[in-house]
Formats: sequence, structure tokens, C-alpha cells
Amino acid sequence: MAYRIDRRIAVLAFEDGELDGIEVRCRLDIKLKALFDIQSAADSGDILGAMVMFAEQALVSWNIEDEDGSEIPATVDGMHTLPIGVCSKILTAWVKAVSTTPLV
Repeated sequence: MAYRIDRRIAVLAFEDGELDGIEVRCRLDIKLKALFDIQSAADSGDILGAMVMFAEQALVSWNIEDEDGSEIPATVDGMHTLPIGVCSKILTAWVKAVSTTPLV
């Protein structure tokens, strides 16, 4: 019998400041190489590259709408429509959630 890996989903909730009310659902258990690639891109200043990889590998859903009340899709294209500050805070919260998740 083989061991089955159960993938975990985190809900990043922002309760104060600019992102009050935003909930972002994302995978915590992405492939190790993908995690290192995202962190490496962010550390080298390639925020766009890090956000694209995050959207492709970890992002599941969110409750974000544009100024007209239209839902913004939780995709790479949706990420491109967000202000850089919002993207940065989402990525930072996800990295924190991944790095504080116990390994055992």
C-alpha cells in the first residue's frame, strides 16, 4: 500500500488595513521546487515572476472584485489586474503560511 499525500488548503484572511475582508484560498503543499522558484524570484526582485508562479501553482480562489463590483478571476490574468501592493501582501501572507506550517 502506497502513502497518499493529502494536499492542504490555507485561507489567508486579511482583517485590518487595506485588505480588510479579502480571503485568499491557496495550496500549502506545492512541490518543493515550485516553492523555491517563487521565493527565489521574489528575493531577486522579480515580483511579477513570483506572482505568476504563485497564481499557477498555489492560488485556488479569492473573493476579490474590481471597482465596478465584477469578480476578478483567481488566475494569472486576474493577478495582473491587482495593484502591486495587494499582490505583494498576498504573496507575503502565503509565504508566511507555508513557512510556519509544521513539517510533521
